[in-house]
Amino acid sequence: MGRMLMLVRREFWEHRSLVVAPAVVAGLIFLGALIPLVIGLASAEVGASGMVAALNIVPSQGTATGINGLLLAPVGLINLVLFFTVFFYCLDALYSERKDRSVLFWRSLPITDVETVVSKFATAAIAAPLVFFAVLALLQVLFLIVATMVIWAGSGDAGKLIWGPLSLTQVFGFSAYTLFASSLLTLPFIGWFIACSSLVKKAPFLWAVLPFLLIPLLEQLIFSSRHFANIVFGHFPRAYSASFRFDPEALPSEDDPFRGIDPTEFIDMMGLLTSVNTWAGVAVAVGFGALAVYMRRYRTEADA
Repeated sequence: MGRMLMLVRREFWEHRSLVVAPAVVAGLIFLGALIPLVIGLASAEVGASGMVAALNIVPSQGTATGINGLLLAPVGLINLVLFFTVFFYCLDALYSERKDRSVLFWRSLPITDVETVVSKFATAAIAAPLVFFAVLALLQVLFLIVATMVIWAGSGDAGKLIWGPLSLTQVFGFSAYTLFASSLLTLPFIGWFIACSSLVKKAPFLWAVLPFLLIPLLEQLIFSSRHFANIVFGHFPRAYSASFRFDPEALPSEDDPFRGIDPTEFIDMMGLLTSVNTWAGVAVAVGFGALAVYMRRYRTEADA
């Protein structure tokens, strides 16, 4: 375990984007939300007192729903940035060490190829989501601090209006589940990207992306079918539908516009863990991982 943690730390040391990307995006989201708020507070028509008055009218369940919506709004964007950050990390994970020949140094250490490849998977599927979740949780706390200051500026009771209806457990639970479920469902693609990183001598980006464009096109032209596209591109819709449940009755309606929403009600962990798509993806990732181990063992160079 200690050796694996050392290898994961190496990945973060060599790929600073795993930390910089979420920090930059979270900072932009925070500024993007803060600037309109400051403008609104400066307006005589709104102001902090106006916001406090509006919150005092809304039932606590409605306030909780609004706060949850505010805190969970960045989750989708953070999740998208996580995917692209992991994508570029995986393409570089085994390719760069061959390109600069540092693979010779790492192979001189008592570290097996299996441990090295597993550390790449662990970084992409576990460590990176952990970092992104930590940044997302910090962003959500900053939102709450700003909201608290606004309530205080309007002479309101932040404990009653903000922290009372709020359940951070629900917010953090849904946020963490979304990021880690997405990482689990992305495993076959993580495996493919890492395999490309170990396979090709040049332009890993093109080798990783072009099959997803050319194979469906050729299949459509030659066989007039879409089996590859349905299997590959249909993986996410099928997997996400099994991982989350959507109940329209749990949402606010005309009859109950201030109905409280518990975001964890939309989590279907059992569906995620029992889905055929989930475990088929894991099996594909294991296969690509085995290929990456084999190629790292016998390929030590990459074209500049």
